Amino acid sequence: MSDFNFLIATRLNQDQQNALRILEGVCRQAGLNLYLTGASMRDLLTNQPVRLLNITTEGDPLALKEALQAAGAERLSARTEPAGLFFSLLGCRMRVEGARGGAILEDLRGRGLTLNSIGLSLNPGSRGLPLDPCNGAADIEARLVRSNHAYVFLEDPVALLRAVRLATRLEFGLEERTRARMEAAREGNYLARATPESRGQEWEAIAYEPDPALVLRALEKDGWLEPAFGAGVRTSKMNLAALGKLTAALESWELLGRAVDTGAVATPFLMAGLPAGDQNRLGQWMPSRHLGAGWKKLMAEAQSPE
Repeated sequence: MSDFNFLIATRLNQDQQNALRILEGVCRQAGLNLYLTGASMRDLLTNQPVRLLNITTEGDPLALKEALQAAGAERLSARTEPAGLFFSLLGCRMRVEGARGGAILEDLRGRGLTLNSIGLSLNPGSRGLPLDPCNGAADIEARLVRSNHAYVFLEDPVALLRAVRLATRLEFGLEERTRARMEAAREGNYLARATPESRGQEWEAIAYEPDPALVLRALEKDGWLEPAFGAGVRTSKMNLAALGKLTAALESWELLGRAVDTGAVATPFLMAGLPAGDQNRLGQWMPSRHLGAGWKKLMAEAQSPE
């Protein structure tokens, strides 16, 4: 257990650690068990920057809303999220969702990709205890992106984009059966079933990637970019060259333990050159109001001589 506690203490910045402690206290008061899950655990285990704290609770996280607001949390989403909370606390982006089926192991087993199906207890008495029912740590060790079951891409079509994004960023291979399932999903046009909300969440996840340009070019090469986000969404219309120059600088700030809203930096470069209709649609889809509705203001402020 001490190894994972050490990982949290050394890989999360001080604001993230403090935000987690506040959340742990709020959950104790509410009688909810909580676990670090999904992208946060994957990024910790692959030595990647942790830009979103994913938390899963055994119990309804909406019961935490007032206590978190009292602790200084600010809601990020412009939409009501009945299944969970998406907020900023001490400058850290946090998503808290209830375990599907009510139990953490059932929730982890129901996730799409094995490397996103790892949890870590944040509860007194078991803090630092890892949970890995799908053997995701072994796939990380083997440098593979693997789907959990045959119906992953039918149930969650945006997992197709997520698989490409993570394989590209981590330089992992796509496991053979997973690749075959993705091709079957392409033939069946599964992506057409994806909701605007899930597409917007993935577009925002791309903006928070360490190298958004690399991911977007991979999606375009594999033929997923326009089907997912619109016929006018092409890398040739984005200012990816300028964005690429900022990547190293942002990483340097993060290595110094400074919190940087990398998505706010990246979004104007991704959006500004797109047709107005695509800008408006993607902006409405994105869950974070300061990105979806505010990226033009952010761009104007960045260009202001003052």
